Amino acid sequence: MPKALCITSLSISALLFIVFVLDIVAGIPFGKADFLMDLGFIICSGGLGTLSFLSLREQK
Repeated sequence: MPKALCITSLSISALLFIVFVLDIVAGIPFGKADFLMDLGFIICSGGLGTLSFLSLREQK
């Protein structure tokens, strides 16, 4: 079960990263509402991805 949670959080962080990078580049989902909010979510999704990857690597 812990591996499934790590993989799920890794995929969610990748999805968030893609959504907010697309918002900065093309303004597709939110219409470029706020650059700092997008940047904050990109940093947080990178942190979540890093933590879930390291946790997944420890599970093996």
